[in-house]
Amino acid sequence: MAERTLRILNKILDTIIAIVLILAVLYSVYSLWDNYQLYQGIHDLQVKLKDLKPKGKKYPLKIFAVLVVRSTDSYIFDPSQYKNNRQHFYLRSM
Repeated sequence: MAERTLRILNKILDTIIAIVLILAVLYSVYSLWDNYQLYQGIHDLQVKLKDLKPKGKKYPLKIFAVLVVRSTDSYIFDPSQYKNNRQHFYLRSM
C-alpha cells in the first residue's frame, strides 16, 4: 500500500515539475517576443525621425536661430561669429 501511494505521489510530483517547466519555457518565449516587439517599435520610430530630419547644413542653423530668438530675449544668434561652417553656435548676450 505504501509503495502504491509513493508511486502516485511521484507521478503527481513529476506532473507538477513538467507543468512548471512548460510554463517557464512559454514565459521565456513570450519575453523574447516582447523584447523583439519593443526593439522593432524603436527602430520604426528612429526611421520616422530620420525622415523628419531636415536635409542640408544651413537649414538646421536657421531653425536654431529662430528657436533661440523665440525662447528668450536675452540671447540672439549672431551669424557673423559663425566660423568655417562648423557645427558650433556662438551666442552673445544682448
